[in-house]
Amino acid sequence: MATGNFRVFLKNIRYTFRNKKRFTFFIILFIFLSGGVTFFVDTFTEYNRSELLEHKGILIKQQDFDTVDWDTSSPTNFANNLILDISALDNVQGVFPLSYVDIGPSLRFYGIDHSHPWVYDLISPLNVLSGTFLESSSDMIIPKDSSFRLNLSDTAPDELSIILSPGVDDTFTFNFGSNSIGLKVAGIYDPINLPTGDRTSLFVDQTILDQLIDDIPGLVRYIYQISVIVSGPGSSIFGFDSSVLYDETYDNRIVLKDEIDVLFAAEAQLSVIFDAESPKILGDITTIKQNKDRDVITFIIGITMGLFVSVIYAYLMSRFRKDEIAVLKALGYSSRHIRIALLAEIMTISMLGFAIGTSIIQWYLLRITEASVLAVFDWNVIIATFVIVVIIDIPGTLFASRRMMKVTPLDVFRDR
Repeated sequence: MATGNFRVFLKNIRYTFRNKKRFTFFIILFIFLSGGVTFFVDTFTEYNRSELLEHKGILIKQQDFDTVDWDTSSPTNFANNLILDISALDNVQGVFPLSYVDIGPSLRFYGIDHSHPWVYDLISPLNVLSGTFLESSSDMIIPKDSSFRLNLSDTAPDELSIILSPGVDDTFTFNFGSNSIGLKVAGIYDPINLPTGDRTSLFVDQTILDQLIDDIPGLVRYIYQISVIVSGPGSSIFGFDSSVLYDETYDNRIVLKDEIDVLFAAEAQLSVIFDAESPKILGDITTIKQNKDRDVITFIIGITMGLFVSVIYAYLMSRFRKDEIAVLKALGYSSRHIRIALLAEIMTISMLGFAIGTSIIQWYLLRITEASVLAVFDWNVIIATFVIVVIIDIPGTLFASRRMMKVTPLDVFRDR
């Protein structure tokens, strides 16, 4: 029985392609449906990516990157104490410092947490022009048009030998006296927004920065900025943090901002180093909430339109295949076989439409952002889109199945 059902399923997949006009029409329908759902889902994942800090975080930056006297202000101690104090506050989901060290006159290493690529204001996967963002602690991303090889020794600690411009997947060994660190170029980024002067800035995992400080005597770690992510009442599904949909998240951010201001007021030196009065928030809290509500409404409208398209598709398919279903029943096909035939056609059309529609939207986003494929082709978006398309298909499938089960050979002969 199972073998027979499977044979019917495969036969109807092949049959789906025979009627080219109907096949083309339905494919185009599902391309628009899948592409639209992908676009709406991608809009929401922006909350969890490049717009994360704007919607649910606080960003503390250096006030004056170039002129602060780091040697006399002991920035590492102040910054570490600040990170610990902030971490102890209520409603804190995470604290992510962006730190750096300068080696010689021409090189700067930034250390980030590679497992949280979207929490940094200075660098993110959208800055990557080719290759990928950091994927492991052995990776680094380098600026475009850079040309270097570092070779520090006891006799010439500032020596910098130049080589040809490196590319993605090239591996370099940085020698520091008797110690060395091997790093692979994961990606190349656009340095246009980096306040680094004439230095070449390499972004590495925070563990590499720790190793540099341990291996090179006298090296000082500076904190460029601290990202504070506010907790909320939501949950995570497909990588999307739903807490940004709740007003409580925004209220927690206001409370947390006030608590951080208290920390700054208690230590005057922090105000010299950091700018806590300019969180990365565009507009007031009311505007941000209105934008969030607008996106929610847009998403709901998109899903509603998807359900409408699905039902229209089911109606047209049941009407186009009315004669075919009647013939199949006349030949002795059971209701189970007819449902299998219906499922085969719906799955074929919807899966092909999903693959094409999703690919088109991802290609479009890749073109407009100039980001790497890894940054744009987010599997969370793909999986979420697939689940939503399947759910949207259910009402249409039930509707088409109900209509087709009512068809009898006698009805078709009467129509003629």
